[in-house]
Amino acid sequence: MRVEGCILSNVSDKLAESGVSIRVFCPYAAVIEALLEDIKAGEYFLESLERKPGEATHIVLRRQE
Repeated sequence: MRVEGCILSNVSDKLAESGVSIRVFCPYAAVIEALLEDIKAGEYFLESLERKPGEATHIVLRRQE
């Protein structure tokens, strides 16, 4: 999925600069992961999260087998 215009991007940038993983912080990934698990009745995990300043965040979730 792609997330554009994230209002938390400034906060996540500051956390990343401080050494905190954005993967832990991204609320969009956490919400979508929970929705998929509820709808699809399976476990999902955050495979990757790539954020470049000024661009959309690219989030990849995978179903755990």
